[in-house]
Amino acid sequence: MLVAFSDLHLTDESTAINVNPEAFSNVLQKEIEHNYSRKGLQEIVLVLLGDIYDLVRTDYWLKISEDERPWFGVIDKKSGMNNKTKIIEKHYLNALELILKNRSSIAFIEMLNSIKRNCPDIPVKIKYVIGNHDRILNSFVSLQNRLKVELKEYDKDSIEFCNYFRSDDYSLFCRHGHEWDADNYGYQLYKLMNKKSKYEIKKFEPEVYKVQTIGEVITCELMSGIIHRIKDLNNKKFTDYVMNVNNVRPMTDSFMWLSWIGKGISESKEWSNKSLEVLLESFKESMRQLLKSSFSDKWDGIINEYFYFRGDITDRFGQLLEIIENFNFKQVSQLAEVLNSLGNMKDFLHKPKDDLLEGAKIDFSDPENKDIQYILYGHTHEARNDYIDGTVDGKVKMYINTGTFLPYVQKTLNGNGFASAHQLTMVYIFLKSEDTEKKGTVIKNVNQTLDLWNGIKRKDYTSI
Repeated sequence: MLVAFSDLHLTDESTAINVNPEAFSNVLQKEIEHNYSRKGLQEIVLVLLGDIYDLVRTDYWLKISEDERPWFGVIDKKSGMNNKTKIIEKHYLNALELILKNRSSIAFIEMLNSIKRNCPDIPVKIKYVIGNHDRILNSFVSLQNRLKVELKEYDKDSIEFCNYFRSDDYSLFCRHGHEWDADNYGYQLYKLMNKKSKYEIKKFEPEVYKVQTIGEVITCELMSGIIHRIKDLNNKKFTDYVMNVNNVRPMTDSFMWLSWIGKGISESKEWSNKSLEVLLESFKESMRQLLKSSFSDKWDGIINEYFYFRGDITDRFGQLLEIIENFNFKQVSQLAEVLNSLGNMKDFLHKPKDDLLEGAKIDFSDPENKDIQYILYGHTHEARNDYIDGTVDGKVKMYINTGTFLPYVQKTLNGNGFASAHQLTMVYIFLKSEDTEKKGTVIKNVNQTLDLWNGIKRKDYTSI
């Protein structure tokens, strides 16, 4: 049996809220062990499909000097990071240690170790497919080794870190999916900095996966920066509420979301107008920090067919900052309402086209994937599945997005507000010889069995 899930975004909780620890023990672990006891499993392959650990969604980087942050200083043309490599590696190790101490991370590691302990008579393997928020695992093996230390029930050969995973036995090919997102994959930047053409460096070369992207800088300097700065209010309830900005999808809707919650807060009188002005100033200052980074200058130099007429995302943020620089919160809210009524806010901030489905079609066209039935991506946080093709013998070409375990905040269809729910998506694929029914005789499976669970839970917690 193969189990796949993605986008846990485990953090130190300094600027984001983690998945409830019970999701690991009460849901994932129980379901996996239930299948072990009843499905005749021959093995368990755990595919961690990227963004499991989030090493940029933290204020750790905002508490150290700028010249030691990965996106400041002299940018190395191979990695796209500050060329103080040893210092950067040390900081990333420190950031990982803070995450590993969090109770959600402890529960996640315990789940993985428990599965190995509780299923002793079959092989249990881990395939960690690296995403964009844990991209740094590609650059520093020391971080991979640190995680292996935590997975004490596993021998080193049963844990693999990779950028994609293909299995003919499970008729599966998967990658995190950020490769199709221009703001979160460094292919264009690598070509630009190293003066390479598309004929000299292919899109999925190992070197490209090591390249830092603007999405990482936005996550830390802008998104985490907002949370870091509003902590000066010493209002934990307000800070916790605003932390949900991390779960807004698409991310370019975060400006609209901040305006929306601000309007609601103002109307409810729960917090003072000072809180709203601090929130706005935190947004502005965080954007200034993002735009002043030396990496943003490098990224701004990318000119290709995708950005040519509209500029890249740094241009859009710069334009937005220029417009709202002298606005108060009420004026910003009015601007947001105008843009929303025109229906062009996403275009204004340059939302990248969602190419993941098109990317899956390209991956299916790869000759090495000609007999593959299932392509799995994560990244977007939006659980979905699409049948691309099907044959009379029951085989399919199916794209599956593994969503997230976090809340998913999205704009309502009428455009007037936002709504959210906790997500829980799990993919189970069984070998042909597994998941068989015994009723006198064994029914042989013609194809690999797929179980796809998409769960939604809407529940708000409050202290009594």
